[in-house]
Amino acid sequence: MERRHLFKSFVTGLGFLWVFKIQARLASSCPQAPPSNERIRRRFITEAHKKRVGFVAHWEEARGHEKFTEGANCANCAFYRPDRKEPTFGRCIRTAMLFVPSCAWCDQYGPLPSEKT
Repeated sequence: MERRHLFKSFVTGLGFLWVFKIQARLASSCPQAPPSNERIRRRFITEAHKKRVGFVAHWEEARGHEKFTEGANCANCAFYRPDRKEPTFGRCIRTAMLFVPSCAWCDQYGPLPSEKT
């Protein structure tokens, strides 16, 4: 009986590690603040622009919004231009070419021409 309990504890521990690893990967792949790069930090999206376009920091937070479609985020938006040096950030036409994270979403989202149905 003790081996069984030890095995269950081990499997449970692995499960927790896996969940934390996934959460850490999501957190690291979706930056919430501008990077240390001064060029991007000076032109990062402002609170006024966030309010104007209905900006959310991560696309999963927008799931309840009426305009949201599954998988929609800045990285696959027609108005987003990725930065060459910092791939997790890009400029958005709808925010006066300010930098936004690639995993963000706003209610101005426009799918790329190849994705329109």
